[in-house]
Amino acid sequence: MQSKHITFVADELLGYHRCGGLGTATTLDALALAEAGHRVDMLYTGVGEETSDPEWRTRYADAGIVIRRPGELELDLAPAFLEKSLVVARNLLERAPDVVVSQDLGAPCVVALRLRELGLGLADTTFVIRCSGTRRWVAYASRKPRVLPGALAVSLLERESFELADVVVSANEYMLDWMRGQGWRLPPHEFVIPYLTRRHELGVQADGVTQTHRLAPRRLAFFGRLEVRKGIRIFLEALEALDPELLRGVEVAFFGTATAAWTPARILEDMSERVRTTLGAITFETELGRSEALAALAQPGTLVVMPSLEDNSPNTVVECVVLGLPFLASSAGGTSELVAPEDRERVLFEPTVDGLVEALERVLRAGTLPAPAAAPRAERSSLDLWLEAVAIRPRRPAAPEPKERIDVVVTSRGSGQRLARCLEALAHQEGVEATVVVALAGPRVPEPSELPAGVEVVRAARSTFEAARQAGLEAGAAPLVCFLDEEDVPDPDLLVTLARARASSGADVVTCGLRLREADRERVHLFLGEPGGLGVLENAYGTVALVRRSLLRDLSTAWPSEHDPDWVLLARLRLQGARIVSVPRPLVTTSRRPGTVDGAPGDALLVAGELERAYPEPLENLARLALAIGEPAAVAGEAGLLRRGIRAVRERGLLRTTTHAGAKMLRATRGSVP
Repeated sequence: MQSKHITFVADELLGYHRCGGLGTATTLDALALAEAGHRVDMLYTGVGEETSDPEWRTRYADAGIVIRRPGELELDLAPAFLEKSLVVARNLLERAPDVVVSQDLGAPCVVALRLRELGLGLADTTFVIRCSGTRRWVAYASRKPRVLPGALAVSLLERESFELADVVVSANEYMLDWMRGQGWRLPPHEFVIPYLTRRHELGVQADGVTQTHRLAPRRLAFFGRLEVRKGIRIFLEALEALDPELLRGVEVAFFGTATAAWTPARILEDMSERVRTTLGAITFETELGRSEALAALAQPGTLVVMPSLEDNSPNTVVECVVLGLPFLASSAGGTSELVAPEDRERVLFEPTVDGLVEALERVLRAGTLPAPAAAPRAERSSLDLWLEAVAIRPRRPAAPEPKERIDVVVTSRGSGQRLARCLEALAHQEGVEATVVVALAGPRVPEPSELPAGVEVVRAARSTFEAARQAGLEAGAAPLVCFLDEEDVPDPDLLVTLARARASSGADVVTCGLRLREADRERVHLFLGEPGGLGVLENAYGTVALVRRSLLRDLSTAWPSEHDPDWVLLARLRLQGARIVSVPRPLVTTSRRPGTVDGAPGDALLVAGELERAYPEPLENLARLALAIGEPAAVAGEAGLLRRGIRAVRERGLLRTTTHAGAKMLRATRGSVP
């Protein structure tokens, strides 16, 4: 085996501030690969500077694992949800490991993956995405029907991460099937690798967890985060539904982190007086560390209960199986894949109140704990599968095409000084063959007094962005076109970077980030490229773009754009099937802000009109966006919200619904990720 430099990227690690299933899996995977001879470090992007747990400090040091913080991003960035992935990319570019193993939640490696796709670095690095549950899956599993713009944007980035990675690793088939069902394209290499948890890694002595299952059940232990998705509500409802005589004298304990919605006080308040007086005791162990919680759950007479409504591959169940703890768990999601087929019927139940009541009655009436369940038999060990996964070679970007000529069309409204600054910057472009055309926006715009050699001037008959661009487009013949405004000052490597990115990715359109000049500051603004339904709320496509000429025909619109002609143009191209990618670097300095439904409602209406013509039946995401804040009344379930959304769009029209609701949503959530 060839030793590789492997970097793990994760928000959670064992021994740090907070650690759930994601951190447990990440830590144990990293330890196993380090013990197998690979050089492992961790880029820790979560809360807490250094572990205060001496045991875990020792374990990391003994395995030779170095844990690094990514540092801070010293610039004003929009959108804010890209900050973490930008910092991670900077760290990876500095060290360029052989392999990156990243969590899926939050897409921390999406910028690095996009740079690699665009031929801008990390060509020799293999990217492995470990799926524990994306934001979209968490919303699905939590039965959350409302989708706010920040959350939808992060979901798009998570999907992009999977589609650009080399390898996906899941603890079960369930999660891979779920993503395929959402229409996601998964990486070319898929691995189902059960968690690497071993008894000695759980921090509990083997003789401290061995118990005889023939003991009577004296304690019911809810094991999991105190939240609806983990089944706290159906657990409490099941206690109410059980025969009081079955619960008499039985202790109920809660093991798991409390949440704002479900505190110990809230849980006690939700219990009826009958249940509280019937039970022998009610305790809350919400502050225990992992090892202490497992040791407490191993006390004789304890039945561990895990009634999740939906779950991926819960570590709580894995730990009970490994340690031989008697348990009952819902069969939701991928949980059944953690239990041997012969044991599933007796330890798993349907994730409903009735299912849990039936399972608890069976145990309590029998008067003995169920025998511990076994794990499924595996043909290959998890470590062997991980060693195969990290040995896979990275994808290679497409071979660059021969250099193609570029027509640069600069729209001018008569600001000679600004135009001169833009043209001066274009004169210093590197590595491309470009022709510059100045398109005067209307008959009253004065001719420039001085022009660099080779720059052509054309004049539009009408005083609109679209007319000027049309005139500039018709003046050239190069296979690629880049539209600029006289306000824009391109970096010397703008055109060559866009051309390289287009050739490497095979995209039809390539945009880039901006440095936005404001009164007292400069802000970096990056773009999603393909924003899905978000594209009707704001221009998340880009402004400065390199476009294949064959896609550009009639640039006219129903009425002139008032602020951001690129928003309308790129939305139209995307709806016609063009693929748009965006370089996650600022390559132009400008004062032109991208359009939003709040700041440029006329342009938003033009975009919505393009969408309405392309999709007579409203898109699911668009209906979700329009109704999430535009129709805030509570509804029962996601399907109900979507039906209301589609009905409202049909009754009011797409333009009115999306612009009204979108403006409210954007004002409420801009720059945040709910």
